[in-house]
Amino acid sequence: MADEHEVNLWFEKYRPSSLDECILPKAMLKIFRGYIDKKEMPNLMLTGFQGTGKTTLAKVMVKSLNADSMFIECSTDNGKAMIETQVVPFASTLSLGNQDSVKIIICDEADGLSAAAQKSFRPIIEKYALTTRFIFTANYPEKIIPALKSRCACFDFSQKKSEKPQMMVAIFKRCKHILDDNGIKYDPKVLKLFISKWHPDFRRILNELQ
Repeated sequence: MADEHEVNLWFEKYRPSSLDECILPKAMLKIFRGYIDKKEMPNLMLTGFQGTGKTTLAKVMVKSLNADSMFIECSTDNGKAMIETQVVPFASTLSLGNQDSVKIIICDEADGLSAAAQKSFRPIIEKYALTTRFIFTANYPEKIIPALKSRCACFDFSQKKSEKPQMMVAIFKRCKHILDDNGIKYDPKVLKLFISKWHPDFRRILNELQ
């Protein structure tokens, strides 16, 4: 029953499965589209406010690159033992799927990693650079050590003031589609006010709408 309930959550049901469906600034989308087109990407550090699509983008990159992947929830599995028992075995084995693509390890909520675990990632990232890429997400980038950030291409999902109009329009269109898809009547003016209240936390917007 828990799995059925999870599927019925709008944020999961309508989670983007391709880059074109992601709601991100145009400049950022262009960079990630370039990675996909080249079938190569650097290690990534995705930071910023919760609910802005960091984890979604990480999963989209895995799917778009057709890569073998591992997902680690670092808020609960945050010590050095996790690196030794999960990360190293995965990174050191041959890919079972697309051998033309690197493997990808998603370290979600990496700001929950202990300081010792973060330090342990440094040699691992370099040792398996030919076969494995890491995507770290973090709501609080100040909790990530500089040595880990320096090994990644860093993207801040905190929207600039100039990007807000574009993002608000995109979120409005997505919410409109979801409400229409579920046969729910609404006042567009009220919907705009509702989005403004919870923006930029798109997950919160959908949860509150539902």
